[in-house]
Amino acid sequence: MLKWVPYPFLRLCPVFICGILLAQVATSRLPVALLCIIAFLYAFIAFALPKRLRFQWSSIVGMLGLLWLLFTSVYYTQYRQETIHPYHLSQLEESYSFYEAVVMEPATPKANSYKSLLKVRHVVVEDSSGLNVKPAKATIIVYQPKADSLKLLNYGDIILVKARPQKVKAPANPNEFDYRQFLSYQQVYHQQYLKGDDWVLKEKTSGNVVMAFAYQLRENCRKIFEEGIQDRQARSIALALVLGIKSELDHEIRSAYAAAGAMHVLAVSGLHVGIIYMVLLFFLKPIKKSGKWGRVLIAVLSLLLLWAYALLTGLSPSVMRAATMFSFIVIADASRRQTNIYNTIAASAFFLLLYNPFLLMSVGFQLSYLAVLGIVYLQPKISNWVTVESRFLNWCWELTAVSLAAQIVTFPLGLLYFQQFPVYFWLSNLLVIPAAYAILSLALCCFTISAILPSVVVYFTALLEHVILSVNYGVKLIEKFPYSVIQDVYFSRWEAILLYLGIVFLLLLLHYRQFKYMLCLCTVFLLMFSLRWLHIYQEYNTQSITFYHVKKDTHIDFTTKRTNIHLGETNEKLAYHIKPNQIYKGVKNTLSGEELASQSMAVKDWRNFRFLVWKGQKIAMITQPLDAQYLLSESLSVDILLVCNNAISSLSELGKLLSYKQLVIDSSNTYYHALKLSQEAEELKLNYHCVPLQGAYEYQLN
Repeated sequence: MLKWVPYPFLRLCPVFICGILLAQVATSRLPVALLCIIAFLYAFIAFALPKRLRFQWSSIVGMLGLLWLLFTSVYYTQYRQETIHPYHLSQLEESYSFYEAVVMEPATPKANSYKSLLKVRHVVVEDSSGLNVKPAKATIIVYQPKADSLKLLNYGDIILVKARPQKVKAPANPNEFDYRQFLSYQQVYHQQYLKGDDWVLKEKTSGNVVMAFAYQLRENCRKIFEEGIQDRQARSIALALVLGIKSELDHEIRSAYAAAGAMHVLAVSGLHVGIIYMVLLFFLKPIKKSGKWGRVLIAVLSLLLLWAYALLTGLSPSVMRAATMFSFIVIADASRRQTNIYNTIAASAFFLLLYNPFLLMSVGFQLSYLAVLGIVYLQPKISNWVTVESRFLNWCWELTAVSLAAQIVTFPLGLLYFQQFPVYFWLSNLLVIPAAYAILSLALCCFTISAILPSVVVYFTALLEHVILSVNYGVKLIEKFPYSVIQDVYFSRWEAILLYLGIVFLLLLLHYRQFKYMLCLCTVFLLMFSLRWLHIYQEYNTQSITFYHVKKDTHIDFTTKRTNIHLGETNEKLAYHIKPNQIYKGVKNTLSGEELASQSMAVKDWRNFRFLVWKGQKIAMITQPLDAQYLLSESLSVDILLVCNNAISSLSELGKLLSYKQLVIDSSNTYYHALKLSQEAEELKLNYHCVPLQGAYEYQLN
C-alpha cells in the first residue's frame, strides 16, 4: 500500500488538475473571499487549536488544504485568461487605426502562406484630440502571402500594423474541429491576413536573447538538412523528427505514418528527449560507478544536453515540456533520496501546469504523461508475461512491451481526437523506435561535424537520408497490410472517460482481486455500451440534408441510416469541413457524382436549374443567372430553394418562377452577395438560412 505522506505531489497534482478543469466550465469568476475563508479555517485549526484537538482534526486540516488548492487552481486559471484584462483587444470598444506589436516567432512556411505570432503592446486611437497611444494586450496569429517572401516578419521586430484583426471564428460546420477553442488555450483570440503594405517596421530588435539564439540555431540546422538531403520526403522526416518542423510533411507521408501507428515519432516530444537521455547514459555508464560526484556529473551533463536539444528545436513547447519532465527525473535520480517515480512525474506536471495551466488542454501534454505513466506501471508487468532466452528476441519483446503499455493508456485519446486505431502499432514501433535512435544520433553528428569539418558533413547527411528512406519504405509497407488501421470511429468524451475508468478498475481488479472492482468494472462498461447503442440507434434513425459551409463551393449531404449521398466536388476540403460530421453520423457508404442517378434520388437538369427529389423532399438549385425567357405561366412548388454562385441578384426575380418553404443561400456565393440576399429575405419575411453568415444548415426530415 502506498504511503501518501512522503509523496505530496501525488495528492496535490490531481487536485490542481481538477481545479483547471472546473475553471473551463465555470460561468463566473471565483470570489477571492472564498479563498481567504478557507485559508483562515485551515490556519485556525492547524495552528490556533490545542495540540490534542489538532491531532483529532488532522484529516479535516488536510481536506481544507486540498479544498483551498482546488479553488486556488480555479481562480489562478481564470486569472491567467488574457481576455479578462481590461486592455485586451476583445474588451476594447474604441476604433483604432493602428496597433503596435512585437513579433514573437519567425515566419513559418505553410502551404499557401507564412504564419507568425504577434504580441500587441499599444493601439493608436483617433479621437477629437488627435492620435492617442493607449496600452493594449493580445496575441494574434498573422498570415503573410507567399508573394511577400522578401518582406517577412522576423523574431523581435517591433512593427506598426494598420487595420483591425478579426476574431477567430467558431466552427461553421457540425462536428468540425474547433480551431477557435484550440487557439484560446494558447491565449490567441485574433487572426489577420497581413499583406506587405499593411505593416511597417518601427524598430528592429533581437528580442529575448535565448529565444533568438534558439531560433537561429534551429534555422542553421534546417539549412544543413536542406543542403544535404535531396529526397523531399526524407528531408521532411528529418526536419520533423529532429527539429520538430512539420510544415513540409505531405499528405502521403502523414497518412502512411498515421496508419502504421508511427506518427508519434514525427512529433518531437518525450520519446526524442528520452532517446537522447538514454544515449547519454550509455556513454557515461563508466562515470556512474565513481560514487556521489559521478552521479552529480552525469546529472549536470544530462541537464545540459537535454536543454541543448530543446534549444536546437527552437524551444518548442512539446520539447520544453519533455525536458522539464526528464529534468525532474534526472535530479531525483542524482539525489539518491527516497523517491517515487510517480511522485516525480506528478511534480513535473504540477510545476508545468503552474507555469501554464492551459497546457492541460494540449493533446501532446495528455498523451505524453499518460504514455509515461503507462510505461512505468504496465511495461514491467507485460514484460513478465514472456521469458525469452535469445538476447535479440528478448530485446524485441521488451520493445513490444513498451509499445503495448503506452498504447493501452493512450488509445482512448487516440479514438477521441484522431478517430482511428492503428492495428500494427506494435510492429511499426519495432522499426521506427530503433530508427529514431539512429536518426537522432546521426543528426546530432551532422550538426557537430558541420561546425568542425563542414566538408565531411555531406557523407553523414547522405547516410542519414538512406536510413530515413529505408524507414519510409518499411512504414509504407506496413500501411499496405490488410486492416492496417481502424478508422472513422466516432468516440465521444463521455465514452473516453468511461473507458479510462474501466481501465483503472481493471488494473485494480488484477492487483487486489476484489469483487467490488469487478462490480465497478461491469457498471462502467454497461454505461459505455449503453451510450454506444444509443448513438447507433440515432444513426439508424437519422434522415437529414446538410448544406455545408465550404468557401466558394457547394457541398450537400443526404444522409439516412448510415448511407450518404454527397453532392459536391471531391477535394482536400472534405476531410476538414465535412468528414467529421459524416463520422459522427456513422456514414459507412458515401456516393457522389455519377452514382447519384442510380440511387434513391431523382436528378433532373433543366436550363440553369438542377432539381432533386430525395425521400419526398423537392430541392431546386439555381446555379447560373436566370433569363426572363425561363419564366413560367405557373410557378413550381419545391420544399427547398438553394441559391448558388451569385446566380440571383434579387429574390424578387423568383416570385413568378418558384414557390418554396425554405430558402438556403449556400457558401458558393460571395460574402457580400450573401449578405445582400439575406437582408432582402429579412425584409420579405422569408424563411431562410444564409450559410456564409450563419454556418452550415441541417434540414431534418424526422
